[in-house]
Amino acid sequence: MTARRKARAQWIRVDVWRTNEGLHAYYERQGFTSCGTSSDPDYPSGALFQKPTAHLQLTQPPLFRPA
Repeated sequence: MTARRKARAQWIRVDVWRTNEGLHAYYERQGFTSCGTSSDPDYPSGALFQKPTAHLQLTQPPLFRPA
């Protein structure tokens, strides 16, 4: 929420292990969509998912507070 509010970020993106299909499914259930993979076979953490920040909802108090 801070990134959207202060930096006007429009997307949140995560880079996860290409082979971890369970994690891919988790992010898809959370509303993320796959937007590509790395073509480098030596870079295993190459599956990219993204979600518009407009779809983020704060469901619990943040764990950290600004200093």
